[in-house]
Amino acid sequence: MLYLFLIGVIGFAAYLIFRNREGDSNTNETQLGLQTPRSVSTPSGGAILDLRDSSPRPEEVHPRPEVKTAKPRDRATSSRIGFERTGEYVQGCPKGVYTINPDGSDIRHVRPTGESPRWSPDGCWIGFLESTRDNAGLHSVFVMRPDGADVRQLTHHNDVDATPPCWSPDSRRLAYSLYLWSEKRYELCVVEVATKKWKHLLYTDDSIYPVWSPADRILVSIRQGNSDLRLFEVDPYTGQLREAALFESGDSEPIWTPDGRRVVFGRNGGLAVMDTGTSQTRVIPTTGTAIQWAIAPDSESVAYAAQETAFVSGFEIFVLDLNGPPKRKLVSNPIVDDHEVDTRYVSWSPYL
Repeated sequence: MLYLFLIGVIGFAAYLIFRNREGDSNTNETQLGLQTPRSVSTPSGGAILDLRDSSPRPEEVHPRPEVKTAKPRDRATSSRIGFERTGEYVQGCPKGVYTINPDGSDIRHVRPTGESPRWSPDGCWIGFLESTRDNAGLHSVFVMRPDGADVRQLTHHNDVDATPPCWSPDSRRLAYSLYLWSEKRYELCVVEVATKKWKHLLYTDDSIYPVWSPADRILVSIRQGNSDLRLFEVDPYTGQLREAALFESGDSEPIWTPDGRRVVFGRNGGLAVMDTGTSQTRVIPTTGTAIQWAIAPDSESVAYAAQETAFVSGFEIFVLDLNGPPKRKLVSNPIVDDHEVDTRYVSWSPYL
């Protein structure tokens, strides 16, 4: 009997040891984020093992991202100004589309046959005009990369002349007009850069040189009845027309600063700058008639073309601080042996 009693005691002790070890094992598994697989019923009545961990996870610790300080831009070389040279032949001043640094360095002749360059807001393209055989030698709308590569003809109209294009704020479309010489009127159009699809917006008896505003409206100067030229806004999707109340009669070609705080436009043969928040306007002092202007990406300067010294030089490019003087000449075009070269259609790129 004693022998059987001892066997029972030893067995019970072994059972207790086994239960303690099993409990320790479960505790360690829980601490390590492990769980015993659960059985989950399926719609067919079977069962599968659910291996998902339903225990709360410890809080994940992510390393703090490195904060990089943006390097200050060099305003003299971080953007470029495009322009066209036209007129008679002068040694060293061939015709075509050029780009130049705002400090006057690194001038590049990117397209000898191009005209009227317009930099896209994203800086990836330059829109321009060029005479083409398929348009009876008249102008068609093109785009190219800033270095003159990847040239694409966007319009293929027949026997009608296109006017300089302007870009939509998203850099996907160009607005331009056609002179329908047989009808003696102009047609405002829009073309998509990616697809080359174009559509008609409106007809007018007045010449159209469109400008696309940051509010996604195309502005054109036209007359209604016997009134003077006024700026009107055109919806680029519907062609609906309404007067641009911000401007006076005779104002032309408004160009907004990239920050949207000011707009520069033509008034009485010169330039004016308006605060878009207060509508306060002041004249920018220029010598001679200013034509075709563009705004720097920092919103502080304007580049424009003007002929300040008649009989000595043609139209040249000047850069002026919007807050006042000083003014400096960027591109010179001397008259040589009565041969005159003009610089026109100034366009300022965004930061590149």
